[in-house]
Amino acid sequence: MAGGIASTYKIKIAKRRETALRLRLEGLDYREIAARLRSEYPNYSFNSAWRDVTYLMAEQLKKNAELAEHVCQMEMNRLDALLNAVWARAMEGSVEHVNAVLRVMERRARLLGLDAPVKSDVTTDIRRVVIEYVNDWRNTPAVSASWPDDCPTALAANNSAECGAALAQDDAGNGDHG
Repeated sequence: MAGGIASTYKIKIAKRRETALRLRLEGLDYREIAARLRSEYPNYSFNSAWRDVTYLMAEQLKKNAELAEHVCQMEMNRLDALLNAVWARAMEGSVEHVNAVLRVMERRARLLGLDAPVKSDVTTDIRRVVIEYVNDWRNTPAVSASWPDDCPTALAANNSAECGAALAQDDAGNGDHG
């Protein structure tokens, strides 16, 4: 009899979870779900609604992952059969069959994610660019400390300097970059 009570309790929880998920899919938020289900489940709260919905969603994800794994294995078996059908002729040198083998191998690599894009370390690239910029900046002649009044004269004397170079001066204002 104890197994019957436990089974009834599990069925009741499963129905409650399904109802909570259905209400969430209909667009209700967790407070609204809790309010709706509180009449049947007096202690039902926001947290209860959230737990019920996330539990069922996690279960769905597990099922989908298992299904995807089975489909992937089935596709791998099909690719093995295709490869087996053309392999001997490809090894004999048939260009048509070599191309078929390569297409099967490409498909297998895509299916297994072997052709994932090469990851690059963006922080290293940015660091290199900043270092190059700073080094270029250090080689630029400084504009006098009296900028902006003196800026047009300084630019006329040295067309490669920018007014912004005045910002390169150290705290002493002497333009020493070192």
